[in-house]
Amino acid sequence: MSIGFNPQNPSVKQIGREELADKICLPMKKLKPYFKKADVQSFQANYNSFVIKHPVEAKQISALRPDGVGPGELVAWFLFDNIQLGGKNSSIDLLVDGADFAEMKGGRYDTKYHALCDFKITKDSDPAVDLLRTDLGEFNDTYYKITGSNLPGWDPGNILTTTLRIWDTINLKKEAKLYAGPARHRIQFEADVNGNFYQVGSKKPIANWKGDSVNQEIARIMTSDIEVTVNNHTSTLKKIVGRWRQLAFKNYLAGKRFALVNTSTMKMEHFGTLTVDMIDLLRIARNQPSAKIYLPKEKQ
Repeated sequence: MSIGFNPQNPSVKQIGREELADKICLPMKKLKPYFKKADVQSFQANYNSFVIKHPVEAKQISALRPDGVGPGELVAWFLFDNIQLGGKNSSIDLLVDGADFAEMKGGRYDTKYHALCDFKITKDSDPAVDLLRTDLGEFNDTYYKITGSNLPGWDPGNILTTTLRIWDTINLKKEAKLYAGPARHRIQFEADVNGNFYQVGSKKPIANWKGDSVNQEIARIMTSDIEVTVNNHTSTLKKIVGRWRQLAFKNYLAGKRFALVNTSTMKMEHFGTLTVDMIDLLRIARNQPSAKIYLPKEKQ
């Protein structure tokens, strides 16, 4: 089932409402008290008043959304007189009287952490995504140099929540000290035009091919106690996730208003701006990070 109108067109509000009312089998007379003008102060309360009273119908409306429209967006369009949808190529999901109003994101509710989980907080091509991918690659490469094997469950394009929990216990600096000893992996050497031999990554020559000590020096390096150098920025998963969320916040989230919807109930759990501390990494699927957003504690 699909809709026969374009919710990005402000002139079809009445026609669209009548079509949706017919599809959810509720008379317009019963629905009219829920139709409001959207404003920052009352948006969440007015949205939730309909969803809490008509949860089945709210899910039905959301399920009719066209491609590029997220959970809850069509419900908001239906309820508010002055809301239009931004669409797939827009920089914002909800507009009020043509002006940016809010991004609407849907996720499943996690009771343990009081969080909404499993949605993207940035575009696929956002620099924060590239940074996370690069940092995790360095995290694994360094772990391999230290231990001679990849991280447990290493699959850079698909990293499970349970795998991240394991990685969260790994501190590469501590691992480097623990595993210090003879090389467990390939060590690369290079020579310059003057015949000087270097360990790749070092500026200090270990020997010259004209001398007699090249073989001895290489053997010494291969058998000596080596402690792998660890980049402080990628020594723990916590630091890597921190770098990702800081850049995501700076480039995409800062100052932007968000409407966060629980996809199992369609209830809006948060409306307003986010802070860096609210953001966490849940998992990576198909090379894209999925977020966990910790919700503010409800006021008593």
